[in-house]
Amino acid sequence: MWEGQVVRNLENPYLHSPSSKSLFQLRQSSEEIWRHVEHKEVPTIYGPVAQFFFAFAPDDVRGFRIALALIDFLSVLIIANYLKLRGLPRGRVIIYAWLPLAIFEVASSAHVDALMIFFVILGLYSAEYVESMGSEGAKKSASAPLLILSYLSLTLAILVKPVAVLALGFSLVRVYYKRGLALASAYAFCCALVVLYFYLPFLGKVDLASAKALLGGTSRYAADWRFNGSVYSLILYLSGLIGFGESLSSTLKVVLAASFAIFCLLSAKKCKNPLDATALCSFVLLLISSVVYPWYLLWFIPLVPLRDRDFLSFSMIAFSITSPALTSRLTPSALRLSQIRKACEKR
Repeated sequence: MWEGQVVRNLENPYLHSPSSKSLFQLRQSSEEIWRHVEHKEVPTIYGPVAQFFFAFAPDDVRGFRIALALIDFLSVLIIANYLKLRGLPRGRVIIYAWLPLAIFEVASSAHVDALMIFFVILGLYSAEYVESMGSEGAKKSASAPLLILSYLSLTLAILVKPVAVLALGFSLVRVYYKRGLALASAYAFCCALVVLYFYLPFLGKVDLASAKALLGGTSRYAADWRFNGSVYSLILYLSGLIGFGESLSSTLKVVLAASFAIFCLLSAKKCKNPLDATALCSFVLLLISSVVYPWYLLWFIPLVPLRDRDFLSFSMIAFSITSPALTSRLTPSALRLSQIRKACEKR
């Protein structure tokens, strides 16, 4: 909501952090919102489509929550139709729709990941629907608007949060294998133009320094943030036992990022369906990431009902249910260890 205020006042959230001197007057007029902003020294990490959503969404907490809850409801409707398209029981949609995590993090905490998820689901569904139409003349001409909708949606998802590049990337790989390099490259070029179009209002000067400034918050996030990591935290802990620990932090991030890139390339070579590959790689990304906030689990959970019932799908569900990031949010405060310890100290 703070970034919506910044954009509405024609300021650039990529250049000015919440604590920036240039936003002093805005802080004075929006003090209640500003007080709840975390990491006040860091510029925004969200994409331009998220910024426009922040700017046009209701500027009160309840309205903002309702807006994202409605978007999430649309995602549920698309998932239900997607299940029908795949010949799967529509009742599977409750795996996502009834998950406490989705309800809590979207309808209550109002995380913008719901907007990214909507675009990802819409894009993947539109592309698969086009494939199901066949290649007859009339159907082929009718499929063109749906293809545009598909790749536009996936590009908009990236412009909310860049993790959606997995869905777009695997969709382009699918085009490459079915239609050839030329068409896949043309789609990729059009998607790049859309990205440039949305970033231009925030770019200022068209030079390298301005482009780097757009990624200032994201680079700080990648370098400094750490919360509830799995593989990353385990390796860092084990390396600490032999005398390395924090000194390996940056190197470990690079190694894990490179390993993940290789894993994605291997997944792309075997990519039979963009949805399955996106779900798998999103899941693996969270396993190796140094930052796993509860709402990040929403990156792959909406795709789980659409997959075959296999070990990986059950693993994804188990991970989402047992994740400390989730249980720490949903456990009653009276039962939390810190609260018990404080109660004992008072006695």
